[in-house]
Parts: sequence; structure tokens; C-alpha cells
Amino acid sequence: MEFLTGLFTGILRIFGFSSKEATVVLIGLDNAGKTTLQHKLKTGESYSFVPTQNPREKDIVIGNVTIKTWDLGGHKAVRKLWKQYYRTADAIVFVVDAADKSRFAEARKVLKYILNEEALVETPVAILGNKCDRKEAISMQELKENLGLPKLFDSYRKIKVFKASVVEGYGYPAAFEWLAANLE
Repeated sequence: MEFLTGLFTGILRIFGFSSKEATVVLIGLDNAGKTTLQHKLKTGESYSFVPTQNPREKDIVIGNVTIKTWDLGGHKAVRKLWKQYYRTADAIVFVVDAADKSRFAEARKVLKYILNEEALVETPVAILGNKCDRKEAISMQELKENLGLPKLFDSYRKIKVFKASVVEGYGYPAAFEWLAANLE
């Protein structure tokens, strides 16, 4: 946990967020790893969780910075609530299970819907290809193609894909570093 605290404190200080608050919304399909990510950010530990039924807010204090995270459930019935949270977010982390090929088409559709929201045009979006430690995980290039992302990278949008394993502890710190650098 000390590593994460030091990393995030340094990153946030570099980019002028030494005593600020930012709201980051964690969204994606169910079972992608959003709750595990939120818990890992808060405690430094990872666990398996049941699918999120109701939005969960956790304030993560790193130095003088408070990052308010919202973990929004990913199953269809809950997705209609996303808009009320992500429209006011400073940043979005879209979590995708890079090892579950059967869900890529659905993830692509959901991501496209979010990225077409006019209110989010200036909002940085980190796409976290989670569970890359699993042997079934596809490459980042394949993930980008399956999500329809090559076209988006030609645009002016602040979008970046990160290879990650929340359980193994890699990839997501780089995503938050990138978000900090791209917050207005």
C-alpha cells in the first residue's frame, strides 16, 4: 500500500492536485473487476466480490488529495443509472475483462454509447483491459480492435487503453497517472 500511496501522491503533486478532489467513475460490464479495483485503491488488497447491485462510493485519500470513486454495477438493469454519475465525473475508468472474449461485442456497444455522450467529450477515459494475467487474455491490440478503438485514437478525445491485472497489481497505476495528467 505504501508503494501506491507514494506513487499517487507524487503523480498528483506533479500535476498540481496536491490539495484537490477529483471524482472518478468506474464503469464497465459486470465481472470486469471494478469493485476489486476500487477496493485495491482503498486498501491495497484484492478480493473477489459478488456483482455490484447498487452504486458504491469510496473516498480514497492520498496525501492531500481525495479521489471520490464511484463503482457502478455493470449488469444491464443497473446501466441506466450510469448517466447520473458519469455526467459529472472528472474522469472515467472503463474496465473490460480482457480474458472474456464472449463479452467483447457487448462491451464495445456500451463503450460506444458512453463515448457518444456529448457531456463527456472533454472527460478523460482510461480503458483498463483487466485480467491480463490470465492465459485466456487477448493482446492489447486485439482488445483495441474488438472494442472498435483504432478509429477513436484518430480523434481529439482523451482516451487511452492500459493492460492491467488489478489482482496482480499492475497497469492501473499507469492509468491513474495518465488521468491525472489529463484532468483539466
